[in-house]
Amino acid sequence: MSKEFIDNYMKETEEIIKNVDRAEISKMINILFETWKEGKKVITMGNGGSAGTASHFAADLMKTVVNDSSMKDINQVKGFKTICLNDNPSVLTAWINDSGWDNVYAGFLNTLLEEGDTVLIVSVHGGSGWSANVVKAMELA
Repeated sequence: MSKEFIDNYMKETEEIIKNVDRAEISKMINILFETWKEGKKVITMGNGGSAGTASHFAADLMKTVVNDSSMKDINQVKGFKTICLNDNPSVLTAWINDSGWDNVYAGFLNTLLEEGDTVLIVSVHGGSGWSANVVKAMELA
């Protein structure tokens, strides 16, 4: 049973990868590159497992996308300016406590978002449905 499950999983994953729109990936790369060139921020967020993905993506942008991990001269090229909104539990829970879960990310963005910044919301939409907090963040952005 285990081998059958793994084989099926791999086959489904292969089909998904084949159907990923390469033009959309290229578009996102260009948006991120322009954000970096302009010295603007990439702001990420997500809920549940997507929060972990948003956090990891922000970390990769800041550390590994532009900077060579083995770089001796740290001042050669600046990495991306990034922040993941779900990485600060003190501010996150303060917004939740005072304004409710639905307003948490919009509250963050109201303070941090500037002209030219890029907002990346990670959501697999596999759980309970669209979370109002990410919808409100999209509307504010």
